[in-house]
Amino acid sequence: MIGFILLLAGGGFFLFSQKRKESLLKTQVPLPQGPSILEVEPPLPNLINTPLTTTTPPSGELPYKEEVIAYLKALEKVLQDWEETERTDIAQQQLQALLDSLFSIDEQENVQEALKTYDYYISQKQAVLQELLSLSPPPPCIELHYHYKTAFEESIKAITGIREGIFRKDRNYITSMLSYQQMINKHLAYAEAEEENLRRIYGLPPRSMSILH
Repeated sequence: MIGFILLLAGGGFFLFSQKRKESLLKTQVPLPQGPSILEVEPPLPNLINTPLTTTTPPSGELPYKEEVIAYLKALEKVLQDWEETERTDIAQQQLQALLDSLFSIDEQENVQEALKTYDYYISQKQAVLQELLSLSPPPPCIELHYHYKTAFEESIKAITGIREGIFRKDRNYITSMLSYQQMINKHLAYAEAEEENLRRIYGLPPRSMSILH
């Protein structure tokens, strides 16, 4: 019947008018109190501190195989480019000669020449860092990507600091920047060990070169 709804309750029939139904629908029913959905949402995994390379699906097929192979291939090109920049690494190869030249007769000329060299050197390093940042690591490669990225950033920070010391003609400041090398080597060693482990797991040959010096 139009304008009425038939309800079954307790074995009996009750008729409610359409107007009564609309009244019930407008009644505000208080929601039960409880924690916010944000409070009970499980936390995301820590991808940096939790290695993801040890889990394999039930089928036995290695996860992310194609993505890992593609990433490691692109990464090898980045590392080759980084190693190429080391050919102009006057911070490591010619530092003592550079420090001596800063206090020679032709001091100003030496300083300007050194600053130009470091400007070029820093720009080359930054370009390779951008190459690395352009890569999208699959989950098994996130940790090694993080350590390569950190090593590159710390290296650029140290080189920039040496340039600043040259500009200020501050020998002590220049030599203090060499303390970064220990941290850089630590990140590189971890990244290369993780990469070697990935290559073994995925049946890839070892990389033929190392940027750890």
